[in-house]
Amino acid sequence: MAVGADDTLLPPSRPRRAAARLGTDLRVLDNAGHVALDEAADGVAALAADALARVAAGRGGGGPSRAPGV
Repeated sequence: MAVGADDTLLPPSRPRRAAARLGTDLRVLDNAGHVALDEAADGVAALAADALARVAAGRGGGGPSRAPGV
């Protein structure tokens, strides 16, 4: 699960609670709002690559975290 740090429509606090209930990661993309795919395309691509690598390695998610290098 990912959210833009500057999202005013869906602030990070709301999906953070949902991620905790689901037991999954919440990645927060700096310098992105509600349309993170357009505003931080490189960060979204890095998150997707990281998720695919974790699945391929058989590792699951953890608690909330910041997106690395974003």
